[in-house]
Amino acid sequence: MPGRYKAILFDLDGTLVDSVHDICEAANVALRELELPNLSANVVRGMIGDGLPKLAERALQEAGGRPDQLREFTARVSNYYENHATVFTRCYPAVHSVLRELRTRGFRLGVVTNKPAAVAKNLLKDLEVLDLLEIVVGGDSLPRKPEPAQILEAIRVLGVDAASVMMVGDSAHDIDAAHAADISSVAVTYGYYRSDPSTFGADHVIDSLQELLSKVLALTSVPDNRFPTSSARKE
Repeated sequence: MPGRYKAILFDLDGTLVDSVHDICEAANVALRELELPNLSANVVRGMIGDGLPKLAERALQEAGGRPDQLREFTARVSNYYENHATVFTRCYPAVHSVLRELRTRGFRLGVVTNKPAAVAKNLLKDLEVLDLLEIVVGGDSLPRKPEPAQILEAIRVLGVDAASVMMVGDSAHDIDAAHAADISSVAVTYGYYRSDPSTFGADHVIDSLQELLSKVLALTSVPDNRFPTSSARKE
């Protein structure tokens, strides 16, 4: 078991899974039903991270829809996505192997996402990840990230000290939520961020989950049981 860290919480979209094409398709199906133009995956990618209601608002505005269409549009996007969340969505490389190794090493694992919990769990089940997690906290029952409520709920359920928890995510909201919850934070560079992850203020920045694994497994050789400093990462 690791010296300081006992639990790792992960964001979902852009951190564990590449889901932009299914999210984009859900938005475009709803747009076509309202006789509005499609959006590209690159445009939708920049809308991900704040939960479905905000994504729907951004997509409708980008496509030239009217504010009075928002409720209907949001419902259409949600209904389609709930039934088509894993058509194109796949885990990022090494997700399964990294999570299995962390579990084998005794780490408690969870997901904290702004997605509705039921949708997130179904997606994770379809991608054979759910069984590797102890908890999934969604954004439909608690204030969403960057508020710390979801992280604090995960910590409560897991029964661990905040000092022994780290949050891994691809957006500034993930890191801000970690700071607000007073836990360690790790930003990934391969996700759906809207600004450079090096500007998030994360404790550490990594390029892959394999790198996270190598750092975590090296904790016992680090004097203060923390990740190596950024200078040490340039070895």
